[in-house]
Amino acid sequence: MNFLPHQEIAAHNLAQIFKKSGVAYLAGEPRSGKTATALKTTQLIGAKNVLCLTKKNAISGWEKEMERVGIRLALVTNYEQAKKISSGFDLVILDEAHALGKVGKINQRIKDVKKTVGNSPILALSGTPVVETPLAIFHQLYVSTKTPFKHRNFYDFFRHWGINNPVWIGGRVIESYKMCRPELVNEIGKFTVTITQKDAGIKSSLIDHRTHKIKLSHKAKMILDEAKTDLGITVKGDWIPFESHTALRSFIHQAEFGAYKMPDGKIAYFHTDLVDFLRGRFQMEQAAVMCHYHSTKYLIAEHFPKTEIYSSNAHSEGVDLSHHKNLIIIGTDFSGAKHIQRIERQANIMREKQRTLHMIVTQEGISNDVLAALADKRDYNISAFKKWADAKRSKNSETDFKLA
Repeated sequence: MNFLPHQEIAAHNLAQIFKKSGVAYLAGEPRSGKTATALKTTQLIGAKNVLCLTKKNAISGWEKEMERVGIRLALVTNYEQAKKISSGFDLVILDEAHALGKVGKINQRIKDVKKTVGNSPILALSGTPVVETPLAIFHQLYVSTKTPFKHRNFYDFFRHWGINNPVWIGGRVIESYKMCRPELVNEIGKFTVTITQKDAGIKSSLIDHRTHKIKLSHKAKMILDEAKTDLGITVKGDWIPFESHTALRSFIHQAEFGAYKMPDGKIAYFHTDLVDFLRGRFQMEQAAVMCHYHSTKYLIAEHFPKTEIYSSNAHSEGVDLSHHKNLIIIGTDFSGAKHIQRIERQANIMREKQRTLHMIVTQEGISNDVLAALADKRDYNISAFKKWADAKRSKNSETDFKLA
């Protein structure tokens, strides 16, 4: 059987929605089989000339799935290529559609996709459609003239569906674009079909989530303390100032794991606390590592040359890492939506054996606070970091600086 029962059911439900509006959304939990469900849907609605826009790393996954189920699409490519593609498709599949879910001012990617989609029906796919706010749905569907939200732009849409919730940032009052009328969720539900890992037969118990907290050495703590107190760091005789909380946050998050990418692109290595911890607890040749910063990547590659290394950003979506028994995540970006995608990379419908996801944090850095925020589906923003930095900074320091 090329399709599982839950995929057949979801595809038929999506086909019914298409008959009414030409716009449908498949909200599928990571690894629940969204790709196969989308391919079955194209078959049911009789679409022949189908374009699929996805993330670059996910293209090979689409190719393999098309081969497996015996359904080919006209073109599968990444979003960056949209500006080169003419419109006129029977259907456009927007994989990882939340990538278009920017609130506020439109960006160039959305403009390019809108030009390509034109009057075509769209099938949007995502494991995290509107994690941060339901208002993120607008631009995902705005790219097609068939969108159910007939507003000129996001601001018109917000005036109808949004609720004002301004915040203070850098001494200015700025609308957060987070809150919306409850009716918007119901409206989204009218064109959305959901599939879960439970529907797919994936047992959550098959992924064992473990958090490991490293206690940093005196040398490592001194480096972080200097950065927090002096708002800069001396590396090999060169003084590197941190002119914003963003710069300081980046340094702390890198240096707590032992390395930092300098402004000139070179990698500075500070300590081996992380390396010593990994070497003492894992068979690194048989594990895989996912990290956010180039500095961490080079640190791991230098000490564990046989270990496979993935990006916590580029490989957080559309990639199957279920073949790794142990996946170790060291440092991430600060997006709550990305975190949900990232931690499910080991889940797979066809896997029966347990996999273990290891999250590495430190006691003295920010990684523990970052993980706590992401696990609560919140971004770890600059405001959160500023509270951490102000609390940790030496009371003797009278230095302060403005947010970038």
